[in-house]
Amino acid sequence: MYFRNNFAIVIPSSGDKMLLNRCLDAIVSQTTLPHKVILVLPKGTSYYYNKLDNLEIYYSKFKNQVFQRNIGISKFDNKIKVILQIDDKVILDKDAINKIIKCWNLSRNKKIAGIGFNNIVKKKHYNFFNPVVSFLNILFLFINSKFDIFKPGTVLLNGMCVQYENLDKITKVFWLKGGLSSYDLTKVDKNIIDRPFPLIKWSVLEDLIFSYKISKKYDLIVCPYAKAHRVIKNVKNFNLNDEYCMGKVYSQNLRYFIKINKNLSFILFITSTLCLVIFGVIRGLLILNFNIVYRNLGRFCGIFSRSLFDR
Repeated sequence: MYFRNNFAIVIPSSGDKMLLNRCLDAIVSQTTLPHKVILVLPKGTSYYYNKLDNLEIYYSKFKNQVFQRNIGISKFDNKIKVILQIDDKVILDKDAINKIIKCWNLSRNKKIAGIGFNNIVKKKHYNFFNPVVSFLNILFLFINSKFDIFKPGTVLLNGMCVQYENLDKITKVFWLKGGLSSYDLTKVDKNIIDRPFPLIKWSVLEDLIFSYKISKKYDLIVCPYAKAHRVIKNVKNFNLNDEYCMGKVYSQNLRYFIKINKNLSFILFITSTLCLVIFGVIRGLLILNFNIVYRNLGRFCGIFSRSLFDR
């Protein structure tokens, strides 16, 4: 049986004090607190928080969420059986950790290696392009023998994943969101630290690459009762070059993901990405949003270039 002493939270953070305060305040308000809360900040960052007695702060020479998370995991003692991976942009409902612990105990004798938090999002405002994007997704991504594009948390043959959010029942998935998940360390053991990752500030798709591999051996589920919310923060210094690089890294890493999973289709990846890129560029030009244009140009270039995972 799992107890609170068997759980620890690891939070990799960029050092944004407003986000961190909100994230940690939500942890303090939990009905059940974990054994440890480990915060890993970039080297040179100053931060102080005195509301959590079991908070430990460490520093990383690289500003990379996977690298920082691995530093935190290396500080665990033998009591820790389950890691809770929480991003600093995540706010947990006050009983979320208690619900996760209960879910782990109910699943103790089952072949489950990971349990995700239920990502609660508000309904998006209506936009003319929303139904068009949905139509294109269905048109170009539906080529899947199981027609899984409507199933939350699945992975399509072209490597793209279906989001899961606002769930109302326990759902089996094939990938877990990096900053909204928990893993049984006795099942994923050293794989959670030894996974490859490029040392850049965008660890795009690292959660998909890591968790999909686990789903081939163990089950992954999402607990609908353990609710969490992501804080969307506008980044003022985000520029067109960042948008281009982010799009490029996305396609590069998706290509790498398909390369290491032979059950996925490289042809479908190329076809669907090209179609979505063309539409994305046209859409960005029509509404004069050059962030969208540059992001899609980056995705196009990333199709044909190697991922940093390969180097």
